[in-house]
Amino acid sequence: MTEETAAPAPSEAWSAETRRTFLFWGVVELIHAVLLIGAVAALLPWKSPGVNIGFIAYGALHGVAGLMLLKGSKSGWRLGLMVAWLGFGAMIVVATGLIATWSYLHTIYGDFGFGASVGALLFASVALQVLGLLPGLLMRALLRPAVRADMGAGGLSVKVAWCCRWPWASPCT
Repeated sequence: MTEETAAPAPSEAWSAETRRTFLFWGVVELIHAVLLIGAVAALLPWKSPGVNIGFIAYGALHGVAGLMLLKGSKSGWRLGLMVAWLGFGAMIVVATGLIATWSYLHTIYGDFGFGASVGALLFASVALQVLGLLPGLLMRALLRPAVRADMGAGGLSVKVAWCCRWPWASPCT
């Protein structure tokens, strides 16, 4: 009988930086998913279950992306980027709504509106941190040149993501 040499798994052929990035962000994604699902289940009132289920599904996507990153799969990289873009888009929608609330309260209700508008701005800053910080850092880590090279990224979606990061320094201009 002859022994067949098995080709190394794709994750073994990747650079140490990519493996380290996947390990770190896989753990971070799992912790984020558990905290997000726990906070939604325990702290948010269930007056509108659709919103809570949406948040739980978003947390579950983070958990699945974390598991797939820990496993070292290329689809985990894709899902991680998709979840990051989804969170970034949610941050833009929520912050826009809160800033519009700030503007409305500040303009219409005088002194009371001034105090309430400060609260809206505080909530907007929390939304920017909770919904925008982790996805932004995740995109930054997953779109590093070494990681993209190991993933074989060269498609349009990565080029668009790269141009959105730093339009003045991107190869797309």
